[in-house]
Amino acid sequence: MYIHSHIFDKLISHCKLDPTKESCGLLFGEGKMVDDFHPAINMSEDPHAYTVDPESTLQLFDKKFLGVYHSHIFIPPVPSNIDLQQANLPGKYYIIYSLKYNQLRSWLFTGKNFVAVPTKLV
Repeated sequence: MYIHSHIFDKLISHCKLDPTKESCGLLFGEGKMVDDFHPAINMSEDPHAYTVDPESTLQLFDKKFLGVYHSHIFIPPVPSNIDLQQANLPGKYYIIYSLKYNQLRSWLFTGKNFVAVPTKLV
């Protein structure tokens, strides 16, 4: 997974806007290159979960959808049990940023589990 550095900076800034709630959004690009993203509103009331607002999914029709991103407030950037239960995009990427650890990791959802994917800034 490759992320343009200016996209990375904006994505991290979005994740830090509200440290009391997970941030979330959509990722766009070609192949493994994230060259755009769309911040979304987290509709979940649970501070340890996220639900992308339906209006954001309309963006899928205009761009090449790669996956989603979200933040974790207190835990490392590793998919949680909640993330696994809610995952429904086989073959798509899930990027997680941890506010506590100031780390970002990328994952590919196989349909059954998450597989770690190296992330590089370009």
